[in-house]
Formats: sequence, structure tokens, C-alpha cells
Amino acid sequence: MVRSFACIAVSLVISGCAGGSLKPTVPGQSDGRKACPTSEGVIIDIIDVTIEGPTEIAQGAGAAFGGYVGNRAAKDESDVVEALATGIGVVAGSMAGDLTSKTVMSKSGQELMIYVNGTTHSIVQQTDARQPYSVGDDVWVVGSLSGGNYSQCKSGIRVLIKK
Repeated sequence: MVRSFACIAVSLVISGCAGGSLKPTVPGQSDGRKACPTSEGVIIDIIDVTIEGPTEIAQGAGAAFGGYVGNRAAKDESDVVEALATGIGVVAGSMAGDLTSKTVMSKSGQELMIYVNGTTHSIVQQTDARQPYSVGDDVWVVGSLSGGNYSQCKSGIRVLIKK
């Protein structure tokens, strides 16, 4: 039973960490050999941001693990003590999961304000050393800016500097 619970908790945390790349130069495998709509634009502002990790998954896994540990630690005590220990474990585990998601699982990113066809768009991407953006750069915006589902691109919107 202990092994099963530990395996489930570890699997939840690992699956939360296994998200795809948000770097503009790393399209998803599903975009291979597919046409994606593109637009030309100009970067008008850049803001450094932090892209937060999967908070809910980390909190849930932490709460489950903490509750289990608290419950097992008080297994030979009265029902009240066991319930209290379980509750404290849930809260502590959830807080630990939240902290993990905000520190270990977060990524450095940039919010790019891009002017395309008379409209400014905000696009958030993970920082990529191969794309050192500057205000005034001419860029390609790959993916649908209209929000429609006609785009076959599964990687979302990516911004690449025009060469």
C-alpha cells in the first residue's frame, strides 16, 4: 500500500514537470510537416516575466503525500489525533507543493508586445538564447492570432526573429 501511494504521488509530480517547451525554437513534434499561418510584425516592447509551473498538480500531490505521512505517523493514536495529524500533513504538503511549483518548476520568460497588421498582441514565451529579442526587431509570428481553430499548429503561437 505504501509503495502504491508513493508511486502515484511521484507520478503526479513527474507528469506535472513533463510539460512541453515554451521556447520559440522548439516546436512540438505534432507540428512537423504541417503548414502554420504566419504574420510579420515588429516588437514594440519586451517585459521579463516568470512562467509559473503547474501549481495545482504540485499542490495536490504535496497535499496527498503530506496527508498520508501525517496519517501514518499517528496511526496508533486516537481518531482525533490521527485526523489532526492528517490535516496538518495535508496543509504542509500543499504548501510544499506550491513552493516547489513556484521555484523548481517555473521558467524565465518574456512577454513580447508585437504590432501586427494594426493591432498589438501580447505573446508570452520562455526565454531562448537563440532568439535574443530587442525592441524594433522584425519578427515572424507563427500560429493563428485570430483565435480560430483553423490553424493546424499545435505548439501555439511562436515568435521568431526575421533573418
